[in-house]
Amino acid sequence: GFADHVLVPHPRYLFDYGVLAQEQACTYACSGLTAWAALKKCAPLRPGDTLLIIGAGGVGLSGVRMAASALGVQPVVAEIDHGKWDLAREAGAAHCLDPTDATATKAFMKASGGAAAAIDFVGAAATFSFGLQALRKGGKLVCVGLFGGVTPVMTATLPLRAVTITGSYVGSLAEMAEVMALARQGGLPALPVNTRPLADVNDALQALRSGQVRGRTVLKP
Repeated sequence: GFADHVLVPHPRYLFDYGVLAQEQACTYACSGLTAWAALKKCAPLRPGDTLLIIGAGGVGLSGVRMAASALGVQPVVAEIDHGKWDLAREAGAAHCLDPTDATATKAFMKASGGAAAAIDFVGAAATFSFGLQALRKGGKLVCVGLFGGVTPVMTATLPLRAVTITGSYVGSLAEMAEVMALARQGGLPALPVNTRPLADVNDALQALRSGQVRGRTVLKP
């Protein structure tokens, strides 16, 4: 998984990244594509609709910085690590909140009336439950993260609230082409990237496990 070369079966899997830095371009084929595909599942949003993005890690930040291009909105970001709030705002977030803070959640619901769409880039039991509860009537929850867990859902509330729950996993070749075209045109804010030598892979993974990575770490041969 950490090779310096890869063999692909067909040129259709290759995308021109133009004048983009390799360190930025490579993130589009991972977190960028995943975020873009999830955002498209939230369309269309009307003026005044609120998009809630849960998680400001590498994939979540990609979603924040792509939200304006994909949906024409500045999202609200729910992130328990306040140290990532500055990154989220720099990426284009309109507001940040701590989902474990009942006061902040109540204020969000009062101000917005609930999210028209929420994307859970964490995928834990608590984040899934928060995203579902934060929806307005007729809202949609898109689950992307694979953290895992089990959340009880009161099935009767689904038809009464007319909410939709869907999953999203990476994206298609056509969506990858859309992402790269947008990136080459300069339509995406830069994702915070820390580069390290490929030989440091174990240290990089440990930093990821311990929550020390802000944005993305890119390993270079």
